[in-house]
Amino acid sequence: MDERYSKKAVGARLKEFRLSLHQTQKEFAEQMNWDVNTYRKIETGFSLLTSDKAQMLYDKFEIDITYILTGDKLNPDDHLKQLWLTADRTERKQLIARLISYVEEML
Repeated sequence: MDERYSKKAVGARLKEFRLSLHQTQKEFAEQMNWDVNTYRKIETGFSLLTSDKAQMLYDKFEIDITYILTGDKLNPDDHLKQLWLTADRTERKQLIARLISYVEEML
């Protein structure tokens, strides 16, 4: 198994994220409504980050779950492509309007 996908590596990336928020394990667990002992086990690699907890992280922080789970960061082009491919017609119009607005602000 690739070490990047191990429970220990996932826990280390989660710890890195928590530290970027300047929070203790207890503070982070409380903010997520998780048991602090469960969180400690995930962060230290003794327990697996479950899909429901990964979804909670995304819902709360919009964190890149791909990075937490694999260590691979999304390429911005891939991210935009994914947004476009999964958007419905209304969402695509909103994306285009936002892009035009951003370009106008930069000019």
